[in-house]
Amino acid sequence: KMFAPEPVRRVVSPETARRMTAMLTQVVGAEDGTGKRAHIVNVAVAGKTGTAQKFDFKRGVYSSEKVRASFIGFFPSDNPQVAILVMLDEPQRDKWGGVAAAPVFKNIGEQILNCFKTNIRETPAFEPQPANHLQLVAADQSLVEDMTTLEDEIDDESRMPDFKGLTIREALKRAKSRSVDLQVSGSGWATSQTPAPGSVLDDQRLCKVMFEMKN
Repeated sequence: KMFAPEPVRRVVSPETARRMTAMLTQVVGAEDGTGKRAHIVNVAVAGKTGTAQKFDFKRGVYSSEKVRASFIGFFPSDNPQVAILVMLDEPQRDKWGGVAAAPVFKNIGEQILNCFKTNIRETPAFEPQPANHLQLVAADQSLVEDMTTLEDEIDDESRMPDFKGLTIREALKRAKSRSVDLQVSGSGWATSQTPAPGSVLDDQRLCKVMFEMKN
């Protein structure tokens, strides 16, 4: 049975929600993310690991052996349709949320995806824009000058920086230095962005960036 969400009230601002989603997507999508084992191919997953020591009432202290390992996440992060919480009580082998619970999240998520009538793996929040190409000229020196001019324009703080080729963490760092908000889609490395690099920044200072895993 399907249950439609019923909005009650807004607990965080849209900007805060967007920033948190970007950070949680990095938890799963980054190569060194603690939740990378929850990654689902071609799906932007946002999530958080958790590891909590259980209280030993007999000894009156927190146990160093008994823990609850958890992972909570949702996907697609740019258009949430599924939310899953995995909590393992006293896992016997791996005790960390990112190692014990995250793979369970991935397994459940994969099975849920098979139940969708439409393939949400292939539905990004925005259409990837074709990369801008420099017009080739006969003289090599002219080409170098054109490239230098483009780099100077992108370095201008009034223009949109270039995020292509960066990881989510690197892109967030560059965006922060320019006071630009990122709308992250996918995981891996940035392959396209809207607005294009060098575009004049508007009042919203928002950039949509598509990330994809390298083959």
